[in-house]
Amino acid sequence: MSHYSTLQDYQFDADVKDIRGAALYGPDQSKIGKIADVVFDHDTGTIRYLVADVGHGRRVMLPLNHIYRTAVDEDAFDTDLTTAELDQLPAFEDKVLDSDQSWKSYEQLHRSSLEERDKAAIREEKENWEEDPVMHRKGSDR
Repeated sequence: MSHYSTLQDYQFDADVKDIRGAALYGPDQSKIGKIADVVFDHDTGTIRYLVADVGHGRRVMLPLNHIYRTAVDEDAFDTDLTTAELDQLPAFEDKVLDSDQSWKSYEQLHRSSLEERDKAAIREEKENWEEDPVMHRKGSDR
């Protein structure tokens, strides 16, 4: 297994932009947190997750497919996850990276939380939308 780590207190050179501290905005464009850290693969340097500080001393891991650069502020990020959905994610602590077993357990718990969100979205879509001949709200021609 690859070895994962966070940037923690690492300081970049002055000419390198650091995303830690960047604002994080939710789907309704309200500020819901800030980027606190990055989880990356030591072997490849690939970023796996961003860690967001969502307030009250709580941090959560955000998969990259739920993070977007905002068009309004080049120094901020958007997410399609709501505050309520972030609250459902397990809290992130650096110690989960101390061993392969704790990382695997945490990552599985994290994935399970997001899978429930995705399943609920699919259920909602099936309940409220239909394709005939194009997708539209049930009971509507729009």
